[in-house]
Amino acid sequence: MMLECQVGMQSDTQARKAQAILQRYGYSCRIQRQVHATPEGCSYLLQTKGACKPIADLLKENDIPFLSLRNVRDAPVSYTHLRAHETTLHL
Repeated sequence: MMLECQVGMQSDTQARKAQAILQRYGYSCRIQRQVHATPEGCSYLLQTKGACKPIADLLKENDIPFLSLRNVRDAPVSYTHLRAHETTLHL
């Protein structure tokens, strides 16, 4: 199972800035809108592979505010899914 970091962001603009910074450091990110996630209305969830600590450090160094951080584990994948990613190098 792979570790994923989910970062709660207040706005789409902040989420996109965070995504650009993290991509410069090799993190692949996706942004998901969270409807009515806060009393103020919508928020955004930035999701990327890896532990939250280094991601939080990068965001803080670049003055990107965030609402929350949460590490989650990806669900296990099936044997068929794993086999689909094999190449002749794996055989």
